Amino acid sequence: MESTPILSGVSSCGGCVSCRAKQQGKGGAGGEVLIAFHDEGQGIPESELSRLFKIFSRTSTSSTDGERSTGLGLSIARNIVEGHGGRIWVESEFGKGSTFFFSLPISGKYPSPE
Repeated sequence: MESTPILSGVSSCGGCVSCRAKQQGKGGAGGEVLIAFHDEGQGIPESELSRLFKIFSRTSTSSTDGERSTGLGLSIARNIVEGHGGRIWVESEFGKGSTFFFSLPISGKYPSPE
């Protein structure tokens, strides 16, 4: 199944940023939804990828728009995704950009409206 574009835009630094989604595996319960965020930023050195989702971890790559990092965002994202039975990871090429992925299982159970 082809991925579906969810959003696409230009970052404040002029690079392209996009988000795509697709369903994988079985339709309905037993499958998963895969979400991918891609940017054409600086990328992350390969030697730093393994610690990226650890609490208070920062990379040597400076932010593109002067943002300050606490090193908590990706750690929190990992805890949320894994808490729902999913996976989270990144693929990056230094100097070319990064793609952050997460997948969540499709349980087939939906909360009842209150």
